[in-house]
Amino acid sequence: MLPICKCKPETNKGWIMTNLMNDLMKFDEEIEGFLQKHINSFVKWEIIRFFHANPQTNLTLNELSKIFNRPLKQLKPDIRELSEGGLIKQQKQGGTTFFSFNLSDADPQEKKMKKIIDDFIALCQTRQGRLRVIYKMLKDGIPLTDSD
Repeated sequence: MLPICKCKPETNKGWIMTNLMNDLMKFDEEIEGFLQKHINSFVKWEIIRFFHANPQTNLTLNELSKIFNRPLKQLKPDIRELSEGGLIKQQKQGGTTFFSFNLSDADPQEKKMKKIIDDFIALCQTRQGRLRVIYKMLKDGIPLTDSD
């Protein structure tokens, strides 16, 4: 039997286990791309989950801050990035900005993204699915909390 690598056996076991975990935790390409591009923080995960469950909701940043029990300075950058990514829509009414889910079935690109989000939310319905997403986020170096 050929050795896997020229390192100590106890190190070898760790390497094998890490590679096994990485293989088990892989996602299909669409989910993988979605996670890398849009869900690079736990706050964004929370925002997407909320708007997916409440697609007709229009809320201000202050209202979202209360719902998520998070300070405005923590929500602002994530809402802005999700808005720039086309997932969250900003609408000004008077002097107030409202945020809502931006995906509809009318536009083919938005319909495709909505399907990816539906698949992501379905994945997160199980404990194993949530653990897979958390494992990937931590493995990719996603911070648990903001450094601000």
